[in-house]
Amino acid sequence: MSKSSPIQIIAILLALFALTFSLWQFASALIKVKRMSDEISQLQTRTDAPAPVTTGKWLDIASSHGAGGAALQARLRASARNTGVLLARVEIQPKDLNQPAMIKASAQVSGSVQALAKFIYQLESQTPALIIERARFNREDQNDISLDLIVISRMSTGANP
Repeated sequence: MSKSSPIQIIAILLALFALTFSLWQFASALIKVKRMSDEISQLQTRTDAPAPVTTGKWLDIASSHGAGGAALQARLRASARNTGVLLARVEIQPKDLNQPAMIKASAQVSGSVQALAKFIYQLESQTPALIIERARFNREDQNDISLDLIVISRMSTGANP
């Protein structure tokens, strides 16, 4: 048997190390693929599916655009009363023929920063959902801020959509 030079021994050790490292990487990848496959299977067979979306959560039920506008105006007034802001103006905008289920209102409210934050939170957190399309803040004096809003509500005609 011939004598191996130190360079050959180092080369063999490096080759064994590279082979071992590659096998370890391959095994790790296989384990990750298996784990992901198991997670996907669990998600596909899940029984605790979220509750279906109810129309009442997103739509105002009204017999006409005028009735929907009145409901939106009443909701703005109630939110203003509950949060302590002054509702100076509410204007329901005319029906848009391109989007007949949408009701737009412009409103002007004023109050402290905290009261306005509560007002906006109450509008956005109660159902049916309202969308604040535009909000413009103006400083009135040291303590009060006025807020000009455009609010959108979606409407469904009929008693039970």
